[in-house]
Amino acid sequence: MKERLFQTIDGVREELIAMADDLFDHPETGMEEFHALDVLTQWLMREGFEVETGIAGVPTAFKAVFHHGNGGPNIGLLCEYDALPGLGHACGHHLQGPSILAAAKALKEADLDQAYTITVYGTPAEESISGKIQMIRNGCDFTDLDVAFMMHGGPNTQVDVKSLANSKYKVIYHGTSAHAALRPEKGRSALDGLILAFQGVEFLREHVASDVKIHYTVTNCGGTPANVVPAYAEASFYVRSYNRAYLDTVCTRFEKILQGAAMMTETEVEIIREKDIVPLHLYPQKRGAHCSDAMGASFILVFVTRSDLRGSLQNLVSLRTIGNHGDRGLDVLLDEVDVVLTVLRKLVIVLDAADVAVPAREGLIDRLCLVKERGNREVGGYLT
Repeated sequence: MKERLFQTIDGVREELIAMADDLFDHPETGMEEFHALDVLTQWLMREGFEVETGIAGVPTAFKAVFHHGNGGPNIGLLCEYDALPGLGHACGHHLQGPSILAAAKALKEADLDQAYTITVYGTPAEESISGKIQMIRNGCDFTDLDVAFMMHGGPNTQVDVKSLANSKYKVIYHGTSAHAALRPEKGRSALDGLILAFQGVEFLREHVASDVKIHYTVTNCGGTPANVVPAYAEASFYVRSYNRAYLDTVCTRFEKILQGAAMMTETEVEIIREKDIVPLHLYPQKRGAHCSDAMGASFILVFVTRSDLRGSLQNLVSLRTIGNHGDRGLDVLLDEVDVVLTVLRKLVIVLDAADVAVPAREGLIDRLCLVKERGNREVGGYLT
């Protein structure tokens, strides 16, 4: 069966590489991925998938479904295809669609004995509004899936059970413009406020937990000449940690720094919290325990690279509890996972990357026997 899967993928190798190159050459930022939407969905329709676009009120999202018989597991394959503003596909999202399409085709033509469904979800705007969260908020909660896979460019071969909570800020300082030489005393520099905020963040780094990451960049400084006191300065900040509750305390301290910088410069600061992401928390479960005994993650992200980097496997967000598999048991689920991992491993070759081994079955069990804390916790208007 594996050879048949490999042959299917090899048969569309050149087509997929050309598709990835096309997406790379036509980068589209979040919510504007109409070319990518058309390329991916037209291909899926030609392959016999039932395609619906604009799902969950997101114009560039899609869902494509193929049924093999009646019933059986629903294997989900998710892809992103948005580019970075000003940088194009620097994050490698042009590889995701072609890879997932190849996996879908290989599974579709595998003609397995048991019934199954393949569902491909197109999830746009990952770099901006986090399209999956928007889709969940709008009612597309992915609970139709039994197991879900993605791929992404990455430098290592690994299954990572950690993800970072993230808060994204837009910060704007408003000052008073004046001639910097003739009337400097009349001016209050918005840029000074922003620079002091940056400095304050550097001091904050010294007194937070080691997993906290804080990034910033100036996005707009008004474009004034050097001899004009800038009345406007804008920056983007990301504040991250593995622990959402702890990150909230860091964000409170971070916002105090922003406010303090405004006080020191007699400017006004506008703090816009654009996005809050909750991490996936996984907890080890005793190996071999029955699926219905746990609520767990059945969503795996496969990292695959082009060029000289090696492919990798990395954990994704739980979309459905393992408990929903009922009496089918973890071993049955693992058999399904093995099939898709085999397909995605072959995609490394398709994308001109190193051929890396899929983790051994026991290693896979170690990773899949990780469970969420019992009960779903609603944070920020969506279930995590």
